[in-house]
Amino acid sequence: MSAEISTGIGAKEKPSPLLGGGFFLLKEFKTIDEQIQLLRERGLVIDDTERAKAYLLTQNYYNIINGYANYFPRNGDQYTASTNFD
Repeated sequence: MSAEISTGIGAKEKPSPLLGGGFFLLKEFKTIDEQIQLLRERGLVIDDTERAKAYLLTQNYYNIINGYANYFPRNGDQYTASTNFD
């Protein structure tokens, strides 16, 4: 199967081999409130919502979660009891 990507009016080229010649899906956009709700659903304790919002507005959500993964103990997607954002 050969896929082509349009790069302008009438222009087509094959996908970059860096992408494996295929397509990938990006995660759906989530608002700050949705990000906080997701973290809470996964068991993260957030006492100061406004502070968490301010932090998430200045930092990348995935860098926070992945970068601090070793400090936020989890079982799958669920944080262990009493894991706190502060």
